[in-house]
Amino acid sequence: MISRAHDHRIEELKEQFNRAQRIALDNPTLENVITAQRLQKKIMEKAHKFATMWQLATLLDYQLINANEPSNSLHRKLYQEKSEQENDLKLKNIAKSWGLILQVKQDCLLCKAFIPIVQSFANKYAFQLLAVSKNNELLNKLNPKHIVPVLYLVGASR
Repeated sequence: MISRAHDHRIEELKEQFNRAQRIALDNPTLENVITAQRLQKKIMEKAHKFATMWQLATLLDYQLINANEPSNSLHRKLYQEKSEQENDLKLKNIAKSWGLILQVKQDCLLCKAFIPIVQSFANKYAFQLLAVSKNNELLNKLNPKHIVPVLYLVGASR
């Protein structure tokens, strides 16, 4: 039979902390606040020990490491930068054949906040961007409820 003592200890510590925190909130004496802080410190120490052991286990057992992404923080940063460069190149290639249509309304605050974000994205990757505020037949079919803002990726007509 598997012992559940660890479950009991963790739950008991959580209950003690929650109780101490409620007592301190209700009656914030120095003694009550110190009791809650000591219990929180005990929880944080356990969490720190767990995180340290987790990292050590990951370093010692190669099967725990994601083979597609390095575990070393410097390697991970370089890997992420390389991935971002690859994604940038993919988006620039997509922009050669595709464009963006941003459907907005004049009185829409969310639209006004979203427009500069989309413009920055379009400029960065060289997408042709068309902002429209009037509904035509195609937009009525695509967005019959006229929910805005909406960003469409469309094939460039040749």
